[in-house]
Formats: sequence, C-alpha cells, structure tokens
Amino acid sequence: MLDPNQAEQLLRQNKLPRMVQWYNPRLLTRVGIRTIVSSVFGQYADQRLIQAATDPADDKALVERYDYRDPTPESPLDRVALDETGAYYIDYIADTGDGFESTYTTAYLLATDQLKVPGLDKPLPAADTLIMGGDQCYPQATREEYKSRLVTPFSWAYDVEKPERKLFAIPGNHDWYDGLNAFDSLFCAARDRLSEANPTSIGGWQCQQHRSYWALRLPYNWWIWGTDIQFSKYLDAAQVNYFE
Repeated sequence: MLDPNQAEQLLRQNKLPRMVQWYNPRLLTRVGIRTIVSSVFGQYADQRLIQAATDPADDKALVERYDYRDPTPESPLDRVALDETGAYYIDYIADTGDGFESTYTTAYLLATDQLKVPGLDKPLPAADTLIMGGDQCYPQATREEYKSRLVTPFSWAYDVEKPERKLFAIPGNHDWYDGLNAFDSLFCAARDRLSEANPTSIGGWQCQQHRSYWALRLPYNWWIWGTDIQFSKYLDAAQVNYFE
C-alpha cells in the first residue's frame, strides 16, 4: 500500500496525475480532434476485426474460454469462488481513469478483503473477478496515460507477488481515441502469440481476455456478456458471430 505522506508529497510535486480539467479549452479542442480522427479511421481499420483475425482459437476453444461454472479448480484464476451459502460475488467499476487520488481510493477499496456497507447484515467480501465497464483512462487512451492513471494506482493499492484475481474490461469511447491500440496491448495480451499467451497483470488482478469483448459463463447458468460497440455504433460481424 502507498504511504499517504509519500502520495501527498508526489502530488505537490506534480508527479502524480490530477483530475482532468474538462473545461480547459485546449483540452476540449484536443479531445474533439481525437474524436473526429478516431471515428474516421475506425471505419477503415477496426481493431475488433484485427483481434478476431489474430486470435488463434478455434470454435471449441472459444466456447470453453471463460467457463467458470466449476468451482473446484485449485487455481483461483480458473474458477469463481462460492461462499458457505453457495453465493459468489463480482466486483464492477467504470470511469475510473481520472485523478490519481480517486483511482487509488477505488483500487484500495477493491483490494480490501471485505467492506462494511451500512444497511447490510454482514460485510461484502472481495470478489475474485473484477469487471471494468469502460473509460479506464482519461482524457485519451495512450500507454503513458494507462500507466499513470490506471496501472500505477492499482499496483500501489494491491501489490502482490502472484495475482489471484481475474480482470475483464470493455472499452469506452475514451479507450477508443487511439483506435483501441493501447487498450488491446494492455488488456488483451493473452491473445499475443509472441508472448506465449502470458496475460498482463494490473496489481493483484490478471487480465485474462483475448479481445475487447467476452462472455463469462458462471455458476447456476448465469452469464455476463461484455460487448464492444466502438463509438456507440454497432457490433462488428466477428463479434456477432462470437456471441452467437
């Protein structure tokens, strides 16, 4: 965990990202230009089609991916744990990629073994699966921004030698501003043949997805689907085939 005094000192030295100044005219202009460029080029170089084309999995492997119905595998990365009542938990966050303090606080709470919530009879346990619902990085997705606004605060909040929790993410519009390249590199490294399918870890969470969309099969015949609609436009043909 990060020493609060050290964090305050780094913030004063402007070495940690602050909240994005959304009403700054220069920033709004830059983001607007990025939006136009990404929308235009996204029509001609759709990263989702590239993901499907470079994914080595056959139909059988696609169906068996992310199948967590069996709670008995030894590795926590291969199962969804059930508590003594048979219940399981999923953590969900979205729009996290702003200032360091807010992101670190969110990651710290996620890393905590249990949280006491007013109105509940018992504490909520930490889930072994985390879903990020988009816009993991503001104002625009680059490798540098992902590192400073997401990877670093999450790693400082939950630093473990061997990750035992799973992470799945879907992109928001801000994740698409570079054509989804940085998102794909960070979250979808499991698809990379050159890295021998070694997934990326963000703190105590391991990124297990191969594309920017996925379908988790959970105990009791529950599913969670994560879709990628680019800039709120449509599902590409490869993605439709995947979910079918």
